[in-house]
Amino acid sequence: MALIICPECSSKVSSRANLCPQCGYPLAQAQAPDLAAILCSGTWLADSGTLVDAHLIAKFSPNGTFQGQTRPDQNRVVGVQLVAQTNFRGTWQVSGPQLFIEFPLTMSSGPAMTQIAMQFTRMSETSLSGVDEFRRPWEWQQVEQQSAASRTNHDGATYSKKQELQGQILQKLAEMRLQALKAVANNLKDEEASEDKPEPKAGRRRKTAGN
Repeated sequence: MALIICPECSSKVSSRANLCPQCGYPLAQAQAPDLAAILCSGTWLADSGTLVDAHLIAKFSPNGTFQGQTRPDQNRVVGVQLVAQTNFRGTWQVSGPQLFIEFPLTMSSGPAMTQIAMQFTRMSETSLSGVDEFRRPWEWQQVEQQSAASRTNHDGATYSKKQELQGQILQKLAEMRLQALKAVANNLKDEEASEDKPEPKAGRRRKTAGN
C-alpha cells in the first residue's frame, strides 16, 4: 500500500482511499487524469454513431474553443452522404471525466448547432472511450502521434532502402575496379612475354657452285 499527500490538507493518506480521512477531500477525483490537458495535447479523431456517416477531427485550445472538421466515413453507403465534409469552430468544456462540445453539424438539410455530452470511462494520453447521453459509444484517438510514428517508420524504411542501394552500387564499383585491374595485369604480362621472346636470326644463303 502506497501513501499519497492530500492536496487539500497535506495529510498522508492511503492511495486506495476515496476520501481523505482528515478533511474529506475526494481523492479519487484528484487522482483522475486531467481530461482538459489530455485534449489540448494534440489533434483527435472521434468516431461515433452520433456522427452518422462521418468522423470528427478536433484540435482543442485551452480557451474553450476547438477547430473541427467532419470527414466522410470510408465505410458509408456509396452515393449516400448524410454528413458533409466541413470545417468549423466549436466550443468545449470538461467536468471531471465528462466532455461537453457544441458545434455546427452540417447534414444534407443544412447546418445545425449540435450539443453533445459524453462520459469517458477510459482515458489515456492517446485514446479516450465513453458514451454520450444517447448511450452511443465514442472512440477518440490522437492522430498526431500516430502520424509521427508513421513518418518515423517510413523514414526508417527509406533510410534502410537507401543504405541497401548504396551498398549495391559500391559493390558494383568494386567489381568493375577489380575487373579493370585484372585487365591491366594481363596486358602487362603479355607485354613482358613478348619482350622476353628471342628475335629470329637471319638465315644464311648457301653458296652454290655457280656463285
